[in-house]
Amino acid sequence: ISGSINPTPSFAGGNGLANGRSGIIAISGNRLLLTVTGTPYDNWIDSYSGVPAGQSGFADDPNHDGVANGLAWYMLGGTPMGASQGVLPVASGGHGGLTLVFICLKAAELGDASVAVQYSSDLGVSDPWHTATVPGSSATVNNVSFTITGYDATHDHVSALIPRSGAAGGVLYGRLHAEKP
Repeated sequence: ISGSINPTPSFAGGNGLANGRSGIIAISGNRLLLTVTGTPYDNWIDSYSGVPAGQSGFADDPNHDGVANGLAWYMLGGTPMGASQGVLPVASGGHGGLTLVFICLKAAELGDASVAVQYSSDLGVSDPWHTATVPGSSATVNNVSFTITGYDATHDHVSALIPRSGAAGGVLYGRLHAEKP
């Protein structure tokens, strides 16, 4: 006997599997086996204890440090319950434009999530945020020049140069934006 779990049913003492999870039930001899899997983000957030109920979502910020869980997961060393500001990108300006430097998960580790560098000359008020998805290797995406080198087995060192041509009136803002469907 084998089968799959519908993630939405109610069971005695619980209410099914959490969003983003799937499960398989199998019988092996006299044992009932339940295998539950999730996305890379789901597995990361589940590895931390103390995350308040209802605060484990990608956009949640349970410790109120200004860094959403999804961005803390993406950056090397970020945690949902510890201060994660120290892992945010370092920005510098020069004649070539604005450079954001950071250490992050390799593209192959993201699962269904995506991360992009965004830039605007007025924080998106009249100049909308321009988006350049962080590629898996060095490349230029939507005018942003990415230099990517390996950091360790699961992380890359990224330097993203946003050209000065994106600055209206000499002002240029940049940020990282993470999304998970």
